[in-house]
Order: sequence, then structure tokens, then C-alpha cells
Amino acid sequence: MKHRIVAIALVASLMAGCSSSGASGGATATPAPIAPSVAAEAARIGPATAALLARVADGVAYETYAGVFRGAAVTLADGAGNAYDKALLLHDLVRSASPSTPIRFASCTLSSAQTDALLSAERSAYRTPSIAARGAAAAAAKATKANTKAVLEHLGALWTGTIAQARDESAALANDLHAAGAQSGAHAVDVRPIAADHVWVQVQQNGAWLDLDPTLAKAKPGDALCVAASTADVMPDDAYDTVSATLRYQTRTGSKLDDANVAAVSVRAADVAERSLTFRFELPPDKGPLSFTPELRLGPDITTAPAILVPPPPADAAPGSSSMKKAQGGTDFFASPAVESATPAPTPTIPQTEPVALWLDVAVATRGAKPVLVERPIFDRVAYADRASGHAGTATLAEWNDNAYAPFATVWNIGTSLGSAVVGTGERGKVAPKNDLPTTIRALGGMQRSYYAVRRAIFADERGVKALPIRNVVPGISFAGIAPRMFNGLAAPVLTMDIASDAALPDGGNASDVAAWGVASLIAERTATNADELFAAAQRDMAPALVPAMDVIAVFDASRKAGGSAKLVATSADVDGLGASTDAKARLTDALANGASAFAPVAPVALPAGDDYGWWILAPDGSVRDQMQDGMHDTGAEEAALTPSETSESIKTGHAVNRASRGARCALVVLGMLAGLFGDPSATESADALIGAAEDWEAAEEFYSAAGESTSELGCAAGASPPLP
Repeated sequence: MKHRIVAIALVASLMAGCSSSGASGGATATPAPIAPSVAAEAARIGPATAALLARVADGVAYETYAGVFRGAAVTLADGAGNAYDKALLLHDLVRSASPSTPIRFASCTLSSAQTDALLSAERSAYRTPSIAARGAAAAAAKATKANTKAVLEHLGALWTGTIAQARDESAALANDLHAAGAQSGAHAVDVRPIAADHVWVQVQQNGAWLDLDPTLAKAKPGDALCVAASTADVMPDDAYDTVSATLRYQTRTGSKLDDANVAAVSVRAADVAERSLTFRFELPPDKGPLSFTPELRLGPDITTAPAILVPPPPADAAPGSSSMKKAQGGTDFFASPAVESATPAPTPTIPQTEPVALWLDVAVATRGAKPVLVERPIFDRVAYADRASGHAGTATLAEWNDNAYAPFATVWNIGTSLGSAVVGTGERGKVAPKNDLPTTIRALGGMQRSYYAVRRAIFADERGVKALPIRNVVPGISFAGIAPRMFNGLAAPVLTMDIASDAALPDGGNASDVAAWGVASLIAERTATNADELFAAAQRDMAPALVPAMDVIAVFDASRKAGGSAKLVATSADVDGLGASTDAKARLTDALANGASAFAPVAPVALPAGDDYGWWILAPDGSVRDQMQDGMHDTGAEEAALTPSETSESIKTGHAVNRASRGARCALVVLGMLAGLFGDPSATESADALIGAAEDWEAAEEFYSAAGESTSELGCAAGASPPLP
């Protein structure tokens, strides 16, 4: 991409806080308030130091990654963390249980032998997530209500069908890549320097400092992996991962482009344990011009950008007429306000400033690594090929037609993930069937959390052997939300998920494992965004593979059925030989940067929503990742597009957002059953927990039916979607 200049300052500021020093390095930080969940756990355990140490040493699994990512609350909730996060959790448990006890952090560098032993123990202890659907059949046998029994039977069928689909698609992709001569397989990442950076806790007793090392299994007070090389009263600032979101707005006057950062938030990853990080637009007022106010929401805190004023949609009435003015709340954008005339206003001699693009730039900085930056275009009136070639200043801007309003229904929940952990997705717990913005935001966050569990479980069950550990030492960035997609030439805001940046890979996987992981990642996205339709299909005894979707798997399935071919693409000349659009070729060329190659169909394919195109990226790290021609690494649920006459009014009144929001809430109810999202992770396969989840589904179905929001007998199954085949 050629438009990253304005984000340089953001990345530079993040790099300034990125260090590879030990726990004593960098500026000191004030201890954060103790999270309520951590305080409650400390009260449950009591002040005994040995008991608090045992809770973290044996009750929280060890994972290798750099710095503080999860924080105390998420480490407790996830039951996993690295040395930094485990030390921080133990630190806060002791602070809460025994506030008067002096406490500090200690650090050292482990020897090679200690590091290797730690990594070996981590691999041996790796467990895949406990997925509730695996126990659905047993729960169905125990259920006494006929409806509940049926729900659980269909839930089990959904999971079985999902694994079968993943197995078929993984085999097809692996065979295709092998036939094309692609060399893939996860490259080994040297994580020893990260694991060697060791941190633990010391408390003062009887005038001496006592080691409490929660990385040790069955740790005892006084034990530590090594002798402290340095100590610090608080965790240093440079130990914390930082997440930043910036709204960057571009305008054009004549051929002059102006970029401005119009809103920004920055926060430690550890401090968004129970808060969501969300982008959305505030809708226009009932009367007046179409003005949309961009918002960044961090929990209850809202940062707004200046409103973006856009022209109203074309109307049947002539510009300047009284009916046009009434439709526009008294404002006429198409004629001089001083003269009511059907004659178009003369072309202005002074260049006018045009809204061109709005980007959501998200960056995550982690200890000792280069910051990761993702640019998410909310809208961009410059064609991708024109922007990539440096012609944004003179390119023809997309018209303000009906499709141009769809981006203003965008809502994105921003997650920062380690593959097994995700922050920025809000509070945990059940999402009640309710029609309001906070419920929708919570539902989107819940989708993100469940996605990461479902993805690893699909991979493990599809492989059918002891699962390879999933390794991710650099946080990735993902989005769950409501965003516009094209359906037969018309744009509609739909529920979607995009894994924008992801370094998670099977540890030591071969080409088949890597293909299976890429497929599992995409099918898990389908499950997250389309769970209610998938469950409806299971109720009709229909395989998940038959439910329409918009992603790279769908593109290749359609290409195979049509007898199309695909090829390995490694150079610009290879790209030129494809029958893709100019924009698709420009994106594919960008995807080949830094030594990547791609596996792509020779031409677009016909999908139910219209012709589409996508490819698999074969990255230098050995990963296989999807990308669609619109630049997103995502899948979306099929939706019926709004007609041109409905588009702008639907978005202005919030109808488009509400329709997709209902889909998010309904999908999350199914995900709650599927992944055991709402309960104790250790009890997600228990019959009682599953029966309760099935009853939640029934309650949600009744709510949406009573609210008149569904046109089908299935309640939560989105009535606005096209009928399943």
C-alpha cells in the first residue's frame, strides 16, 4: 500500500516503548487497580502464600510469548499465560489477599538447558480447547424436554458436519498445493530468547525476600528457576503490549490530498481485559444533512472524530424543488440555496474539498518485536489500483451512489490476539437477547473470543491425532463486525469477521498441517459469523458445507465445480496472466511482497452473491492464509442486499445495522452452545451446562419471534437471509 505515511508517527511512538530488556528495564509504572475477578479469587483462596502460589503455578498453563499481553484478569480467565502474565497474576493475588505484604518482581535470563526444558514441558502440556458440542450427544440423552433434546442433537450434528467439511477442504487444498509444486510447512520459530526472559515474584517475610516462581510446576515458596539478576517494585512500562486505534481521514482539494488523524485511543493490552475496543458511526440526526460521526469506543469511554458530511442520495424530484428540500430536511446539496431552480448550479471555479477515504489504523506493539500495523479502510472512493500506483490525487472518485452509503453502517470490534488469547473484546458472560448497542458490541466481542477456541478445536479434531501446539509469539489483530459486502452489484452491511494479521501456526507442522490450519481458520470464521444459519441447516438435516458463504473456500469450491483451474503465482508476470480485475491484480501483487507467493484461480467464479475472486497466500513463514479481492481475510454470511431505493434511508435510520446486529446476537447464542463460551471452561462438556445452553437458545428464539424480527419459524435464523438450498 502507498498510503502509510501518516501512520509513521504512530508506529515510531510505539517502537519507542518496545524493548528487550529485563523486568527492571525502562520507566517504572504505577500498579494498576486489581481486577474484581482477581480480588474475588484472592478472597476465595485466602492469604496463605503457598496456596496463592499453587493456584497460579498449577492452575494456569504456561505459554511462550513476549511481555505482558493478557494481564492478571485475562490470565486468570484463560487459565494460561507466559512468565510475565503469570507473575502479574500472582502479584495481584498477593496484593489483594495480603495488602500489607511487601512484594516485587524479579528477573533473570534462563540458561539454554532451562529454556529447552521449559519449552519441552510447554509442548507436552498443550491441550486443545474443551468444546461443548463434543458432549452434545451425551447431554441429549440426559435431557428430559423434547425441544431441548432436539437442540442438543442438532448441535452435535453441526459439530460433526463441521469437522467433516474441514477434513474434505483440507485434503483438497493440500492436494492442490502439492500438484502445483507449492512448498509449504510451518517454519520453526526460535522462541528460546523469549522463553529465556524470565520473571517471577518475591515477597518479604521476616526481613528477607522469598521467591514465588509460578512458572515452576508444583512450585513451593522459596523455589525459583534462577537467581534474580534484577528486581523492580512494579512491572516496567516497556514490558506491556500496547494497542492503538487511529482514525485517519483523507480529503482532496483539486489534486491535493490531505490526511489527518482525527481520533485515536491507545491502551495497554492488559488494561482491556473486560472492555471492548469498537469503531462505529453515530447516525445522522432525523433532520438535516447526512452527517456521520466516527467513534472509537473503549468500554464506556467514547472518542469522536468530526462528522463526515456526505451528499444525500439522488431523488426523483429535481434538485431545488420543495419535495427535494423536504426529503433532505430543508437542505439542498444539488443547487444554490438562494435559487429554487431545476437548472444545475454552474461549475464552481474554486476547487471543492471532497471526502475521499476513512481508515481505521490498528497497531500493536510487543516487547522486542516490530509493531504490527493494520489498515482497515472504512470507505475509500479511490480504486485500489489507482491508489497502489500513486494516482490517488488525480483518480476519478467513486460516485455517491446507493452503494456509497453502506460503509456508514460499519461497526468493528477490534481484537488483539495470541491465537489462544484475545483482548479488547469486552466482558465475558451471557449476552441476553436484547436490541441495543451495548448488547451488539458484547455479541461481537463474544464472537471473537469463541472464534479462537473453535479454530483450534476444528484443527485438532480434523487432524484426529494429538494436536500440534499452536504457536503465536507476536500478537495479531482481528475484527468482528458489521461491514458492507457486495451482492450482485449491490452493497449490504452484513455480519463478518476478518483475521487481518495473524502469526499463529502449528508448531513444527508439515505441509498438510499448515493447509489444515488455514482451512480451520476460515471455517471457524464461517462458524462465528453464520452460526445461526448453520444451526438452522442442522435442524433441516443439512450439511454445513451446503450453507452459502463468501470466502476463499467458496471461491475454490465453485472453481472446481465449474472445471476451472488454479495456479501458483509468484511474480507480477504471473499475476498479469490471470483473468482478474485490475484492483484484484493490484492487491495480489501487493500480497506477493516480501517473498510470498499465492495459489489463485485463473479467473473469477460465480457465487450466489455474484462473481467473486480470492486466493491463498503462501507466506515466507510457511503459513497458508486466505485473501479476497476486496483485501479482507474474512468470511461473511450471505444476506439479501438492500434495493437501491432502500439503501440510504436504511442506513440513516439504523435499519441496516439493526438487521446485522440481530444476526450477531443470534449467532452468539449458538456459539455459546457450541464453544461453551459462557461457563467454566472445565465444565463446558458437562451435560448440565449443555442443557442450560440449549435452554438459552430456546429463550432467544422465543424473544426474536415475539419481537417480530424473524420471518421464519426458526426464530433466530435470520429471516432476511436468502432461503437455504
